Amino acid sequence: MSLVGEDRFTMNLLCNILGGGMSSRLFQSIRERSGLCYSMYTFTTPHQDTGLLSIYTGLGQETERKALDLILRELDEFCQNGPEPDELSRCREQAKTTLLMGLESTGTRMMTIGRSELIRGEVSRIEEVLDSYDRVTADDILNLARRVFDRSKLLWPLSDSRTARIHTANCCVESALHLLAEVGDHIPTGDNTAEDTASVHYRYKNSAL
Repeated sequence: MSLVGEDRFTMNLLCNILGGGMSSRLFQSIRERSGLCYSMYTFTTPHQDTGLLSIYTGLGQETERKALDLILRELDEFCQNGPEPDELSRCREQAKTTLLMGLESTGTRMMTIGRSELIRGEVSRIEEVLDSYDRVTADDILNLARRVFDRSKLLWPLSDSRTARIHTANCCVESALHLLAEVGDHIPTGDNTAEDTASVHYRYKNSAL
């Protein structure tokens, strides 16, 4: 979803439900219940007219296939049934609380005002943003998930060749560092060279939604 897309609040909640923290679906399924990885999260990288939703996990060679298959099963299940009421309520309140707490920083407040003015030509009132989150329904999230998680838009950076896998993993690490630097969130150090890194990226155009 782009920075000006009407569904950007829905996208934020979808991202948080799937991989926004320790209670998220993918974290619980892939790490806590299956023990297939250590790091597991989702993030969005919105731009002016397009956006990127990424699912990131750090995997070893012996677990990568099982983990990615399980991720796809979780996404398929989500696209069938949508979020549970407690998931939506929890993630909605988390998003609103994070927004409000961020405004306690003058730097964050000024950056938010400047970005809103430059991108949308207006400064949104905090009450309007909170109301936008409150208006998102479970059906909104389900419909967006079904549009976004289209298998034809899936980038699958894996290969049966060990050499190709290492090359792909290195490319994914570089891409992840670049993308995470943009959003300023949990930038990995890349110190653990024993781990392969695999990420599933869903790229979607705002005009196609």
